[in-house]
Amino acid sequence: MREDELTPDIRLGAFERTLIPAYAVTKSGRLHARPDCPRLRSNHVCELKMPLNAVSNERMCPLPRQPGTEEDGVAHSEGGTRRGIARRNAKLTQLRELVRKDLAIVAVDLAAGEQAAVVTDHDSRVPGRRKFRGPARRIEAILDCAAPIAAGAGFAGVMVACEPTGHRWKVVLHAARGRGLPMVCVQPMLVARAREAEDYTGSKSDYGDAVIIARLVAELRCYIPYLPEGPWAQLRHLGVRRAQLLDRVTAARQCMLDLLECAWPSVLGTAAQPAESLTWRAALTVPASPAVIARMSLEEFTAAVRGELAAVGGKRICQRIVTAIHAAAASPGGIEAEQDALAERAGFAHVDWLTALAEVQQVEARMVQILGELHLAHLGRRAAAPAIRRHHSARPASMVTAAMPVTPLRSPRAGAACQLARRGRRPLRRGWRVRT
Repeated sequence: MREDELTPDIRLGAFERTLIPAYAVTKSGRLHARPDCPRLRSNHVCELKMPLNAVSNERMCPLPRQPGTEEDGVAHSEGGTRRGIARRNAKLTQLRELVRKDLAIVAVDLAAGEQAAVVTDHDSRVPGRRKFRGPARRIEAILDCAAPIAAGAGFAGVMVACEPTGHRWKVVLHAARGRGLPMVCVQPMLVARAREAEDYTGSKSDYGDAVIIARLVAELRCYIPYLPEGPWAQLRHLGVRRAQLLDRVTAARQCMLDLLECAWPSVLGTAAQPAESLTWRAALTVPASPAVIARMSLEEFTAAVRGELAAVGGKRICQRIVTAIHAAAASPGGIEAEQDALAERAGFAHVDWLTALAEVQQVEARMVQILGELHLAHLGRRAAAPAIRRHHSARPASMVTAAMPVTPLRSPRAGAACQLARRGRRPLRRGWRVRT
């Protein structure tokens, strides 16, 4: 609150009930001291004469900050206290506590069979470097070799830096934490762009990449790695597994539809969205060959579809779709020369699709179970409620984000904002921005 603001608890003395000019959009709305107040966002403004009392003080708009004053500088970028700037400053302060000037930077270019390590100062000068044959577990030998080099260069100790290559960086992080050494990681894309800016070429060398990593760390263009533990680690890996399965679901579904378009195009018109219909899925399990279905009567085909419906998660068949598929089998169309081969391969893709969908459901059930153990089961229920078409009956991708610790949103409307995905990126970004 500003020092010159009036509040309802301030005694007005002789000025009590004095009529003052005020401006408002409506008689019962917020009062403003000037007609050009920036918070008065309307062209239809009426001037009122209001008695100066506690009620009118409470209705008054807060005075706008005066440009050029100390208060205005604090509120804007001059003082650096905006939320975004404050978060960035806090992040840089945290990084600087790890990347101290009195510590040498041990940058490691990780690989499967050979590790290239360099010891540098904060100006990218290299007092020592060496390659170590073996997996990432050789980090213990690297640290043993780097400590005397850093001490000889006048540093009080070392810190570790690397790219998050596969899962090897976790071995490095575990070894660094075991010795009480700070460690940071650099994004691989930053390293690639910095390599191009180094000599305007894309040439790559192990020692060169390690020096680039050290230079980016000295510039604080790095981040502190997070290694989940316990159930959070399980959720992280289950989320990765689910993302892989969703790729398989999409690939198998698209392959099946492409093959049917050549082998049996008439079956694709038997339902408005054939891949979303459980009856259609069960019918293609019978199998996906029009010649086999054409030899069956409608009653036999209906009974076969009803027997496969439970396997795809259905309860009641749609007789209209069953009849349409049976009729389409009599005149399949498509390429007759390859029809049998294409239909057989489409059947294989159909099986792969249903198998991947079943595995997605198993992974999601396990994720919801772990969330329940963490007393966060409501997050699993909220993620599983809507269906997203692009994942083809798999639950939405917000289940993957459950693999990380959740920071609750403070906005009461943030829960409803998740439904704005099809209204553009801006409202979705506003709704899910974490407020601190």
